[in-house]
Amino acid sequence: MVTRIWRVSTRKIHAGEYLDYLRETGLKVYVSIRAFAGADVDRACYYPEDDRYLLNKSETVDHFEIVFDSHAG
Repeated sequence: MVTRIWRVSTRKIHAGEYLDYLRETGLKVYVSIRAFAGADVDRACYYPEDDRYLLNKSETVDHFEIVFDSHAG
């Protein structure tokens, strides 16, 4: 099994448009492959209110919102 992590950046105003583009191009092809195990597209989230509670935080932790899940019905 191969796992691919691909990180990209886009302007916030283009995030929805880019997700639509992904759904109509690569993701559509991937989910049509019989042996394909699945895909998730995650969007980074930041919660500024967390800073009120945290004394420190790791610079290596990322939070993501799942915006596409090929396992979802």
